[in-house]
Amino acid sequence: MNAVIYWSNTGESLKVAKYIAEKSGYELCELMTLKEKNFDDIFLVFPIHYQSVPTTIEPVLKSLKFHKAVVVLTYGKMSHGDVLNETQKILQGTVVGGSYIPCKHTYLLNDISFNEFEKLDDIVSMVNRDTEAIFVRQKRNPFAKVLPNTRHRLSVKIYKNDKCINCGECGKVCSHINNGVVDKQCIRCLKCVISCPHEALNFELSPLLEDYLKKQKKCEIEMF
Repeated sequence: MNAVIYWSNTGESLKVAKYIAEKSGYELCELMTLKEKNFDDIFLVFPIHYQSVPTTIEPVLKSLKFHKAVVVLTYGKMSHGDVLNETQKILQGTVVGGSYIPCKHTYLLNDISFNEFEKLDDIVSMVNRDTEAIFVRQKRNPFAKVLPNTRHRLSVKIYKNDKCINCGECGKVCSHINNGVVDKQCIRCLKCVISCPHEALNFELSPLLEDYLKKQKKCEIEMF
């Protein structure tokens, strides 16, 4: 079975995955609801969080088995770190290609969504390669892996407002929130905020993170 396997919180990675599925003819599958874990060729599409593979999906990535994979990573135009190499070490199979796709940043509500889909055609053709990819080492913030959950809590506060009716919908999209209250494993992906049917969840960034997000953005797709 060939598949485009994705994980998406804000919908940016999903849009990329849908385009690749349409162009390749592969089946579109959501990573966290997979029943089948054995594949032939796959495209793996997911967002980078804090210059790392999201801790939420890492166990599932380790369980995948496949012949060849192309890894397509979306990120918020700031810094993607060295996540292609990190992902390649996690996966059980041959990674033949990879790319970094600059997309709308989760924390910047007025940021522009990715819309240059025709540039993804070269990524689709990567699956025809036969040799394992060698990814150029990229710089990563030395603190990216230091107490990530603590840093998330300090950087982004998620809270409910008076519109919350304790409907429990947020808990259906993420196991780390219950009626608007997040636990210590929350990675601040904001899927709960975006999915709330009553707009009852808000988020607030720390001054340090706000200053960081004012830096110049990266807009070019990188392919390897």
